[in-house]
Amino acid sequence: MDLLVLSQSDPQAHDGLSSAQLARLVVGAAGPVLLVPHIGLARCSPHGVAAA
Repeated sequence: MDLLVLSQSDPQAHDGLSSAQLARLVVGAAGPVLLVPHIGLARCSPHGVAAA
């Protein structure tokens, strides 16, 4: 894998990976990982950027 990019989900949404799943994913990537923090601005949608 060249680069694994993960974005942090909205903490209020209660979705996303568990800590154990995330740990397995990051260790299994065996390569560089970029973590993008949730900052609460806009959300991406299939139709462009939607207001949060």
